[in-house]
Amino acid sequence: MITFFTIPRAFTGEFDKLQRTAIQSWRTAVPGCEIILMGNEAGARDAAEALNVHWIGDVATNEMGTPYFYGAFALAHEYAANDLLCEISTDIILGGDFRFALDAMAGIEKPFVIGQRLDIDRGAKPETAVLHDPAGIDYFIYRQGTLGEIPPFAVGRTAYDNWLVWAAVEKWGLTVIDATHDITAVHVNHGYPGHDTKADFRATEEVAKNRRLFKDSGASAYGVKHAPYVMVNGKVTKR
Repeated sequence: MITFFTIPRAFTGEFDKLQRTAIQSWRTAVPGCEIILMGNEAGARDAAEALNVHWIGDVATNEMGTPYFYGAFALAHEYAANDLLCEISTDIILGGDFRFALDAMAGIEKPFVIGQRLDIDRGAKPETAVLHDPAGIDYFIYRQGTLGEIPPFAVGRTAYDNWLVWAAVEKWGLTVIDATHDITAVHVNHGYPGHDTKADFRATEEVAKNRRLFKDSGASAYGVKHAPYVMVNGKVTKR
């Protein structure tokens, strides 16, 4: 079995229905899974209660009140009931093929599974979905105790996902697998609260700080295509 953990945005506006729908899709994808919501964003505790999932409010944050990425992993290692964990963005809707991907990694000692998502506009037809750039990663599947120390990146502010893939490949010796073919992960396009455009969001100091952390760490910008292994039709092979 698997534990999903996530730091959601506030459950307000378009994100209320979107995040609830995503969380429900995880339970449908893997019946009996454990789900943990983390952080004190507005509505998180009430959503967790309504969805019958766990909630942990006390997550380490920066001076702006934004949770640290490493904080979610630390809490998951402390509280998760399962050996297999999945950190996932709260706006990612999973398909029913997810459970078969879990079967494919069952015999791998130190898996680290990532993949590209599909982006779609709200209310659009499924065939209009497009594959996201491989530099952006929205889920990480791994086993307890296989990750090392993670720098203090602010969650949702870029660079931390690429650092994590780089570390998994180059530092921690994990079996990094691109499961884009076998895992359907759908992202409904949305706005950026407090910012007019994505470009405005990218210009914030928190984003700049994450980029400085990434540069100072000596990491390279690894994305999905840097995974040495691929998962296709339930089989994991060298890329």
